[in-house]
Amino acid sequence: MLPQTKGIRSSRFPRTTDAWVFPGDFTMKIKKTKTPVVILAAGRGSRLGELTEDKPKCLLEVAGSTMLERQIAAIKAVKKLSPVVVVTGFKHELVTDAVDDLILECYNRGWDKANNIASLGVAADAGWLDDGFVLFNADVVFKVEILEDLLSFERPCALVVDNVQRMGEEEMKVELDTAGRIAKIAKTLDPATAAGEYTGLAKFDKTGAAALKNALALLLGEGRLGEWYEAAFQIMFSVHDVYPCYTKGRHWIEVDTPEDLEQANMLFGGR
Repeated sequence: MLPQTKGIRSSRFPRTTDAWVFPGDFTMKIKKTKTPVVILAAGRGSRLGELTEDKPKCLLEVAGSTMLERQIAAIKAVKKLSPVVVVTGFKHELVTDAVDDLILECYNRGWDKANNIASLGVAADAGWLDDGFVLFNADVVFKVEILEDLLSFERPCALVVDNVQRMGEEEMKVELDTAGRIAKIAKTLDPATAAGEYTGLAKFDKTGAAALKNALALLLGEGRLGEWYEAAFQIMFSVHDVYPCYTKGRHWIEVDTPEDLEQANMLFGGR
């Protein structure tokens, strides 16, 4: 069991009980015939100011649909991912009310006391990483073709990387080794030597997920709750091969600020 994630509540939407279960008790009842997708949606999105005073960032609308609705629509379109597991936190009852009963919830009760590494730890503790999984950051809007390319990508473990857009200090950048594997990931990497920006979409097979869980356990065991989950990626790169799957210039955007939201509406206004 991963440290710092006891007391996880996993339940079907809509919520019909406030019972708390030990990690694994609920997930063992779900027949896993496809690959789970884990959406990290616990954060408030404080940089968006008053836009997220009363609702989580994932419920902001882009061109008429919330970001979460857009991600779920993309998942349904590819028909290869199930179940959809949403890690909630801030105003989690609004998220549960906004989606249908085919979605599962992992509630991160410590969402306001840790960074997103804890949310990924919550999903791991509930068993959703065990057999491999696909990972979404809930604040990413993307063309469904990007997801299709990720799922069909020949490598079993991959991060979706944009090698077209210009990068600055804010972007989560990656560097590759001479074999084309991802060797480093950090915002502090030099844009001049980086291969591109990590978009917040990734996939891992069973062995890759095990390596990632070990890295999460190490960091959470050291109490490093202020880390981004990419710190666990960095550890796993030393023991497991992970490759970039490029966006090929297709539209995507991470929504962190009101300006990002405005740009997302321009990019995706034509659906």
